[in-house]
Amino acid sequence: MSTAAPAEATVSRLAVAIAVVVIRVATSGRWLFGRRREVEGAAHDRFAVVSHAVPPMWSGQAMVLERLLGMLPAEQAVVIATARAAPADSPRNTTVVLPSEPWEARWSQPGWWATLTVLYRCVLRGWRIAQILRRERCGGVVACTGDLIDLPASMLACRALRLPLVAYYFDDYVAQWSWAPAAFARSRRFEPMILQTARQVLVPNERLAARVAQRFGRQPMVIRNPAWTDEVPMRPQAMEARTAPCRIVYTGAVYHVNYAAFRCLIASFAALVDLQPELHIYTAQDPAQLAEEGIQGPGVHLFSHVDPGEAWARQREAGIVFMGFAFDDRVAAIVQTSAPGKLGDYLASGVPILAVAPSGSFLIDYLREHACGEVIETLDPHAVAQAIRRLAGDAGHRQALVTNALACARREFAASVAVTTLLNALGLESRTAQRHEAIEEGAEKT
Repeated sequence: MSTAAPAEATVSRLAVAIAVVVIRVATSGRWLFGRRREVEGAAHDRFAVVSHAVPPMWSGQAMVLERLLGMLPAEQAVVIATARAAPADSPRNTTVVLPSEPWEARWSQPGWWATLTVLYRCVLRGWRIAQILRRERCGGVVACTGDLIDLPASMLACRALRLPLVAYYFDDYVAQWSWAPAAFARSRRFEPMILQTARQVLVPNERLAARVAQRFGRQPMVIRNPAWTDEVPMRPQAMEARTAPCRIVYTGAVYHVNYAAFRCLIASFAALVDLQPELHIYTAQDPAQLAEEGIQGPGVHLFSHVDPGEAWARQREAGIVFMGFAFDDRVAAIVQTSAPGKLGDYLASGVPILAVAPSGSFLIDYLREHACGEVIETLDPHAVAQAIRRLAGDAGHRQALVTNALACARREFAASVAVTTLLNALGLESRTAQRHEAIEEGAEKT
């Protein structure tokens, strides 16, 4: 093992300690030592969300945040956007877009100079976040994965201001950088300091919770990616065998973690001519890029990205909704713990789910355990064709899967349940809940 790695780790720890002091002085200008102080005048239930993807962007992470924050009064949360992708529409919550930082391209490069630039960016971003927290009178921070810098920068800001930090792991903060060795090494150094600081860690599924618990020392809280609506019927409509054409719908990003699954699905169409299968993909990806990856052919229809409400309508019109993941060792760690943002929507749609993903992944385990989706664990077009034929022709099987899926959606994927988990992690209460309790108390008195 190179001697540079321990040296860089030591420098990182020292830099964090110094950075906390610097940010504390820069934001408050007060004496560094003494009793614990909270941000002056902080609203007891106001908090900030730090994320590279923010509402109303189209990514799964942004849409999950939109659903969670939509359950709260708009003034309760401040959104700090770190990717400088200013929302195209007027955001519901106060949204602050951070400016650019120097040496941004070096985050995944090896070497001392790149490491120092990453540390500098952590300090700079942490200082900017701290300024916003103080100005907006926030009493806590929810920092999301997806960007190497966001979590350590939020950690610095929270340490400096002595505020609670909740680390929101949409994906494994370490494993998601496994494809970039230098960034992977830095995330491994940052994470122990982040987890030591965090009041709580939120994860979307039990598989990721178990992995993080090994490093965190205590169990994270599971917060499901909520469905677009809480209005889930108690039971599905009466079902009959589906006639041709058999429409299969996918809404969301199509990229390297699911290319192979789509190619397998498309290849299965050759054995389903009588069903006239159609694959309708609603995505923001470039059709030319998808064609280069083999996502094309007879029956494949590509549409532009649609908003969550429109996606919900397209899902409910489908004969089958599809999800898939790659069987590539390079992304295996991510796939095993990944919880697709659309899973709650698919479960609530009243349409049977077909999933093609590796054995042992959370998606396969969940659908099988709850008998709420048809699962294929190999890249076998023949097996996929058989599954589609069964879903199309066996009304009783469809009915059973959908009934179980609706129950899962109501029980685990309601936004009202998820937002309660989020606030509990921060130690805060919802103003909506407080007002509801006040109304009930008033009613009792009268």
